[in-house]
Amino acid sequence: MEETLRKFGLSQSEVKVYLALIELGASLAGEITKKANINRSNCYDALQRLIEKGLISYVIKANRKYFQAETPEKFLELIREQKQHLKDKEKEIKKILPQLTEKSKLSIEKPQATIYKGKKGIKSIFEDILRYKEFWVFGSSGKFKEVLGPFFYLFKKRTKQKRIKCKLLVSEKTRDTDITINAEARFLSKNYITLSSTLVYGDKVAIISWTENPVGFVLVNKQVAESYRTYFKFMWKIAKK
Repeated sequence: MEETLRKFGLSQSEVKVYLALIELGASLAGEITKKANINRSNCYDALQRLIEKGLISYVIKANRKYFQAETPEKFLELIREQKQHLKDKEKEIKKILPQLTEKSKLSIEKPQATIYKGKKGIKSIFEDILRYKEFWVFGSSGKFKEVLGPFFYLFKKRTKQKRIKCKLLVSEKTRDTDITINAEARFLSKNYITLSSTLVYGDKVAIISWTENPVGFVLVNKQVAESYRTYFKFMWKIAKK
């Protein structure tokens, strides 16, 4: 019972006070405090909040304030009021939805750039990639595994579980290594070794510098992402299977 009442946004003190009043009927604050087994200050605070919520009321008799609980059916009235309030809010938001959508499109089209520093920051880029169906990578040469250690294997495992497609353009030196696990790879010259990787996913391009304290740069822009994909496709055609 108490748990159900808490779902209406009542605090523990409010629940105790309300239940005490249901049993006592019209009562003085001191009687309610004793029945609810809470201190006087908390009781007065709870009574005031319950009055504001419309769940209790009071009358004054002989200059003394007697509190009483509204009937339990009051909770059903509150639900009906909330439903109506939500319907009104829905109507209002529908009126301005076209304008909000248009403004949202304008903001999305603007390039957004974020810099991520340190291993924790770089991990957040890969966590973001896990939200997409596929990603393409230039220049993966083992530095991901070297710098982030166990997180490399965790990321590989999660991409497999989520069935995320991955295409890699990598150095011939990485052939038959765990770098190409769960990925479709094509290979460039053995001399193609780089300390940075470029990852393209969704409308985003991430460039990661695999130094001891790595730094990542993520640009959000549909046109830029598409241009990188075009270049990737060109390189993909000339790379070795």
